[in-house]
Amino acid sequence: MVSSRKLEAELPASVDDERWKEAPAVTLHLVPNVIKEDRLFTPLNDAVTVRTLYNDKEIAFLLEVDDRTKSIPGDKYFSELQDENLEMHPDAFAIQFPHEDAYMSAPMVKKPLYRHGDAKNKTTIWYWNAGSIEPRRDPVAMLFDGSGPDRQLEPREKDSSLSADGAWKEGRWKVLMKRPRFTSDGDVLFEEGQFIPVSFANWDGSNGESGSKHTLTTWYWLILPPEMDAFRVYGIPAGIAFLVFLAGLLLVRFQRKRQTKV
Repeated sequence: MVSSRKLEAELPASVDDERWKEAPAVTLHLVPNVIKEDRLFTPLNDAVTVRTLYNDKEIAFLLEVDDRTKSIPGDKYFSELQDENLEMHPDAFAIQFPHEDAYMSAPMVKKPLYRHGDAKNKTTIWYWNAGSIEPRRDPVAMLFDGSGPDRQLEPREKDSSLSADGAWKEGRWKVLMKRPRFTSDGDVLFEEGQFIPVSFANWDGSNGESGSKHTLTTWYWLILPPEMDAFRVYGIPAGIAFLVFLAGLLLVRFQRKRQTKV
């Protein structure tokens, strides 16, 4: 399970913000796509560590993956380290959620197919890649809609609600993705106290990974813990305990009166 943590202030805008240390971290296993299309049989990255923070308006994720190379096409240093039989692609990350009407957590569990859902149960993919030096392309952050593993993802070219940034240092990628909690486009609403399906994906560009050749996770549950209601947690049990105590006193008093009369 991926558990978020609420902040009262603005969310971090940097992968190195000290407040990420306040967020619970969970490490999830990445497996290669060997199911269909262009398969990956030689993955190098096998785990992603996830942290998430939210406030009243937004939710942010920090993804961390150990990666020996910073894969950006045109980078001479890392290109020299690459297997000459593989094509260099930019490193990339993705987070997937079902559309609001495509899942249910209670009273029964319903989830879309984790490989981009289907025509009736669509998914939303938050995507970021590191760009390239040659040809010159800046890092890209964008949203896609998935409607099944056999269909092309549909980019939301006019939707700029996703902000993302990434930094590679000493063999480790850190990627931040942030978006509003509540939108009107059919996407999942990040309500407190709800169990929301979430999955993750990673592309190691120097390993020739692009398109369907990548590593991924299955669905996990994301939870935004609701704020504690002190009255419900402490007040109601204390009230019940007091009533039980009072009933006990009345019962003892009644028994003593009966004994006195006898």
